[in-house]
Amino acid sequence: MDDAERDEVEAQRAGDLAAQLRRIHAEEAALHARKLRLLADAFALAEAQQARIPSARSKERDMPLRALAAELGLAVKVNDRTMQSHMWDAHRLTTSFAVTVTALEAGRISRGHVTAILDCGGAIDEPAARAEFERAVLEYAETTTAARTRAYARQQADIRNPLTLQERHDLAVQGRRIWVTDLDDGMSLLNHMLPTALAHGIVDRRHGRPSSSSGSTPPAGTRCERRTKRRMPQPLVLPTAAARPRPTKKCGSTSGRSTRSAPTSSPICSSPALR
Repeated sequence: MDDAERDEVEAQRAGDLAAQLRRIHAEEAALHARKLRLLADAFALAEAQQARIPSARSKERDMPLRALAAELGLAVKVNDRTMQSHMWDAHRLTTSFAVTVTALEAGRISRGHVTAILDCGGAIDEPAARAEFERAVLEYAETTTAARTRAYARQQADIRNPLTLQERHDLAVQGRRIWVTDLDDGMSLLNHMLPTALAHGIVDRRHGRPSSSSGSTPPAGTRCERRTKRRMPQPLVLPTAAARPRPTKKCGSTSGRSTRSAPTSSPICSSPALR
């Protein structure tokens, strides 16, 4: 077998592998669509059970969903809170993005495309605007990767969302929080969800970067220079273990690492730099 024949055989083999992978990809997508419909049916069942509860207490009305999520989670070895989240996402997809689920079932898009469409378009409340968003993004998703679809979906959501940027920001600010993720070797990751301007301001101040818009350094010996030096960040001093607020455990911790969250009214969050 000469080089030309070998190249032709290898090219044919690569084409066969690609075709097999394409079929497996379509089968996986169809199977995931079936799973979404099943979880959506489970959520509808929990809602029907909840509607028959006469009590107005939230704890009692949440029991059908919690019980069903626990049963489904036990069947597949998944945390009940995680299963509740999966059921809610499936309900949103089948009710608000039904065309996307149909495209997934047909194998035209992947699970990553579906997640991007839900994450970016879930904030659009008006059905007409959401339908236009889904149509535009889905048409693009069938021709490209999930990562590019997410970027395009974010752009389309900004265009078609009836809320202004300021209104969306005001709603997002209400979800600000602080939490700790414990890592290995006695280390932890401190996370703080807050407005972007404050986040970058904290980082710039911590690293001693100039905060003025011009970025220029004040002349030596001037009053502005003295004020800048006084504003330079000091070494970070954390409260002692006795004074530190006791955090509450965050639901949905992953990778076997504990994740703890604290309310934004804790001493750490009441620092002037974080307001």
